[in-house]
Amino acid sequence: FGDRLPRHQHDAIMQDDQALLAWLEDVTQLGLAVVENTPPVSGSLENLCRRIAHLRETNFGTVFEVFSKPQAVNQAYTAEALPLHTDQSNQETPPGFQFLHTLKNDAEGGISTFADGIRMAEDLRAQNPEAYRLLRDTKIPSRFFDDTCDIRFSRPVLGEDTRGEPVEVNFNRHLTDILDLDPDESIAYYRAYRAFLALTYDPKYRFELKSRPGDVFAFNNRRT
Repeated sequence: FGDRLPRHQHDAIMQDDQALLAWLEDVTQLGLAVVENTPPVSGSLENLCRRIAHLRETNFGTVFEVFSKPQAVNQAYTAEALPLHTDQSNQETPPGFQFLHTLKNDAEGGISTFADGIRMAEDLRAQNPEAYRLLRDTKIPSRFFDDTCDIRFSRPVLGEDTRGEPVEVNFNRHLTDILDLDPDESIAYYRAYRAFLALTYDPKYRFELKSRPGDVFAFNNRRT
């Protein structure tokens, strides 16, 4: 992306349908766009999201704060860097569009990292067709549980459309549960999984920037 990351203005989106359309087109086509100058007050993110559609509730709620805290049940609530992943692969329907609203980011570090999972899938298919096939055809279990819930679902890492093109990524190694595969299948599958994992560490796929207060990162969770 570099300087080409699309940026849109909060007030324009809220007041002008054409500005809303331009923002949605960028998120849909590129998988990531920024909304600037979103007020850092309660309700502003919900109102922005409702310009698109209703909000869907998960076990984390509809809107939740991400901050470092002791005895965290999720790595997002720690000061550790998050590896590239898609969210909530343990859900029957993982979130589609997600929105990260920065209220405060004056600490050292705090860089956000994004990558295009569809581009990774396309390159894996070209470089290692067997690994791509295994990640497309093999359902694996994902699970999240804490003191209040235990949610699990099985699906492939990669999903295709009716044309056979990759359109969906569900990749979260911290939620991956115990694989129920034959030993020979497990060996081949882990090699395929590791091949995709290696792509997430390749700098050519990664885009990094530091968000500013008022920024909203809007992204396609099944791609980005």
